[in-house]
Amino acid sequence: MKYKVSIYFLVLVTGMYANAQPKPSATLIIVNAAVYTVDKQHPRAEAVAVIGDRIVAVGSSAEINSWRGPQTKVIDAAGKLVLPGFNDAHVHFIAGGAQLDQVNLNDAANPQEFAKRIAAQVSKTPKGEWILGGRWDETKWPNPQLPTKELVDPVTRATPIFVERYDLHPALEFPVVRSSVLDWSQRLGFRETIYTHSLQAQVVSDALNRFSFEYASSFAGPQVERDFGRWKHVIEPSIDYRYLTGADRFRKTILVDDVDLVTNTNEVEYGITNRFFTKREIFSWRLSQKYFFDPTFGGAIIAGRRNVFAPVLDITGFAFADGVRRFSPIVSTMRLSTSASTSTDLQVDYDTRDHLFRSAGVSGGVNRGQFFGGISYFFTRRSAIQIPNNQLRGTFGYGNQLKPGLSAAFSFSYDVEHSLFQGSVAQVGYNTDCYGLSFELSQFNIGARKESRFRFAFSLKNVGSYGTLRRQERLF
Repeated sequence: MKYKVSIYFLVLVTGMYANAQPKPSATLIIVNAAVYTVDKQHPRAEAVAVIGDRIVAVGSSAEINSWRGPQTKVIDAAGKLVLPGFNDAHVHFIAGGAQLDQVNLNDAANPQEFAKRIAAQVSKTPKGEWILGGRWDETKWPNPQLPTKELVDPVTRATPIFVERYDLHPALEFPVVRSSVLDWSQRLGFRETIYTHSLQAQVVSDALNRFSFEYASSFAGPQVERDFGRWKHVIEPSIDYRYLTGADRFRKTILVDDVDLVTNTNEVEYGITNRFFTKREIFSWRLSQKYFFDPTFGGAIIAGRRNVFAPVLDITGFAFADGVRRFSPIVSTMRLSTSASTSTDLQVDYDTRDHLFRSAGVSGGVNRGQFFGGISYFFTRRSAIQIPNNQLRGTFGYGNQLKPGLSAAFSFSYDVEHSLFQGSVAQVGYNTDCYGLSFELSQFNIGARKESRFRFAFSLKNVGSYGTLRRQERLF
């Protein structure tokens, strides 16, 4: 009995001591606020208490006031909305998982560590499989020199290897003038890309390093406006200057994505845009043209060939660069929006060098709830770099990538010039709250290339996707 009384007394004293401990003071208190808590049971609060970088209490002003101390910073929100931080924690499931299985060279401190990590990867790579990954940066090494095949050949032996360099592209853009009348901004940027492989049949020891500098200046305005009762007409001229150097040896670069299409350029694009408004913009018309101070684009241009790279693609999607030229075609682009769910676009390219209309395209689209459709017609004249072409394209569908349940779409391409269906694509998708399935059946008939193919994709919500049908290739 005496033993039990002692236990009760000890518990009572311990409880009293614990209750007597002072509450720590908050480093920050926000009061008189409209706090959204993201708690369905208690969605609203008046105040928040913070210690360090952690929220310790949310409640009424009276409750939170008990956390106040002599060093507490107090912010009066004056009734304004307070939201929790929007912190995005996610992973690219497929790419992230693959990267964990690849060699990591980003923090290799020197060439010896570089070769050592590749050797370790060789030891666990099955015969005949490639070693991938890398993202190495030789500027971190004591003697910054590009790695060569002589560095890795002794450790790779017969194992094929393709490791990438970390690509750097910092840029700074700052406004000079920003007003309702005109805008003027400047942009400076650098890009460094290392290519460890070349277009040559034999791999050489000298890697291709493209270190480019870019300067751009954009000027838009002054705007001229005039009201016509329910209508308003706005005219806005624009001038964009761009200079890029260092992206030479374009013809030695393997073309994989838009980064590889960059070439040296020294150009100015000038244009004028007309807009007509009621309650929304219903019609716009832009005329624009480029002048190239360097018509060879750093030696990238080849006469008599279809030249495709960034400076010429920026002005129009129709090919025109068949040799050295100072002026691009004049590009006329119109858009008519008769309603919020319909639109019609017309583009016409007029070549001032050859004094003819080189190409044209018209497209129309409509959306009605979950249904959508569009049809386009494109025309190009015969030139030194392409044959004449008349194409009709259409897309029709129901749903979208995020819609629960069934979605479907169909597209086709018809060659009017040769009375030939060049291709068709049919896609079907089904989404639940947890996962999504997509299937595609496509057919192509482009000259010597005739084929049919089937692709699919399986995706898990907030995780990732797997399959051969990529998101950017879906019709809906």
